[in-house]
Amino acid sequence: MVGFRRGSCSSRHNSGPGANGGATSGAGVNGSDDVDERILKDTANWLRVLRLHKYTPNFADDRWQDMVLMDSDMLEGRGVAALGARKKLLRAFANVREHYSIPHTDWYIPEAVANIGPVNAGTGKDGSGQ
Repeated sequence: MVGFRRGSCSSRHNSGPGANGGATSGAGVNGSDDVDERILKDTANWLRVLRLHKYTPNFADDRWQDMVLMDSDMLEGRGVAALGARKKLLRAFANVREHYSIPHTDWYIPEAVANIGPVNAGTGKDGSGQ
């Protein structure tokens, strides 16, 4: 292979900004150690780092301390209709709560955040008609 140096691409593509699906470090996406309060304090920036900046107007008056207590239904009520966006936010919220030792809310079940899907909480309806 002409012009290819071994190892030249791995560090550029597997670490640093964007290595985790676009979100840069400090947003809480990569676990509870991936939390930077400087990013959390600016909600617009936090959402931009999470690549969810289209929802900035939905949370313009919210503090991160209040946002991390939201559940899927609350996010949907705020206009976050896309399931993928809600899942990303819920994962980040859970990691931030863990980082700051904020007790998880009553609804929180780690598997539920990881597997959130078409099941409507508390109704047992999954859209299958059963």
